[in-house]
Amino acid sequence: ESDLVDNVSYKEFGGGAKFNIAKLTGYSKSAEFSGSFKHSENEFSMKVGDAVKTSSNFINAGASVQFLPRLGFTAGFQMINTDYGVGGKTDKTLESFRSEYEDVREIANLETIADLEKYTDLLFSDRDRYIVFICVNDDCQKGFDNEHDIMMRKLGLSTDFTSEDLHRKSYIAIIDRGKIVYENDSYDKLKVDYDIDGTYTVTAESSGYYKGRAAHITVNGIDYSKNGRGLNVVVYDTKSGWFVDSVAFDSYKESFAAKRDRKVIKEMFKKYEDYVLYGPHINEEHAEDVLR
Repeated sequence: ESDLVDNVSYKEFGGGAKFNIAKLTGYSKSAEFSGSFKHSENEFSMKVGDAVKTSSNFINAGASVQFLPRLGFTAGFQMINTDYGVGGKTDKTLESFRSEYEDVREIANLETIADLEKYTDLLFSDRDRYIVFICVNDDCQKGFDNEHDIMMRKLGLSTDFTSEDLHRKSYIAIIDRGKIVYENDSYDKLKVDYDIDGTYTVTAESSGYYKGRAAHITVNGIDYSKNGRGLNVVVYDTKSGWFVDSVAFDSYKESFAAKRDRKVIKEMFKKYEDYVLYGPHINEEHAEDVLR
């Protein structure tokens, strides 16, 4: 039994004829004309999307005339016309698959980006689908210049990351689909809880240089943060319902080197693969197991 095809139907019909007109005209030699036609069609009814229909027409015609005992003329014509049912219109199922492919490619690209500018560009371009958690370990100011500050401001953040007032401070920001729902810095430890649709409780914790140098972003009790020096980022995709990236940008240095915990990334993408293969219902049925 197929997960995609609901029903398959097949139909075929045709006919043919041959005439010897020599007998009608009194011609002493053979003069035959023949022809045949066959039509076939195959239809796949999909469980999701429109039906896919393929039809084919076969036409055959021939003629044979004899003039002399060893001289005659024979000719034939054949034509096969096949319609796959997709020309001139867009199949909704194909469009759906294409859209899903673009989503998968985008998510896969996210966790390969090691450049802060490209990373913030992607988060900004799809700001309506992501919830972004940012926590600082140790310091997030020393490596910043105006160019890098603009990259962060593009996300809607109001903090001046070039200001020495931010040096060695704790810092947390939460951006929910383009809206800043929390942003704060302090010389003390910072901690804030954030609920996502009653399914996930995210606890963001930041400790600057003077308060222990740590960054934790725990989801239902499991830490998804890389906990590296600088900006620690965890991204939640509201469309699939999964956490899709965790990265630390070392903002203490001008290089802003990116580091990821491959074990965490592998776990994230295993859950995202389940979504791609089985659809959104996987989130409803197995939400309690998402972080096992």
